[in-house]
Amino acid sequence: MSLRDEGLLTLLEASKQFPGRPPALITMRRYVTCGLRGVRLESLLLNGCRFTSRPAIDRFLIASSAAQVAKSPRTEGAVDG
Repeated sequence: MSLRDEGLLTLLEASKQFPGRPPALITMRRYVTCGLRGVRLESLLLNGCRFTSRPAIDRFLIASSAAQVAKSPRTEGAVDG
């Protein structure tokens, strides 16, 4: 399935799909171009406008969260609390 088949959203519309406080438009552009924790938000550039989709946002959030967990320093034998 391609991104076009998933229902396109502008980056401004897509920012409102993020949980909690919506990221700023410049942050959305950074997610598309540079990524977060090595994960980039999938997007399309059509007629000079950048689009993404709700499923692409879900994949981005899951992958960037997994990258955060993988990079978090944990020492063996440490006790939380």
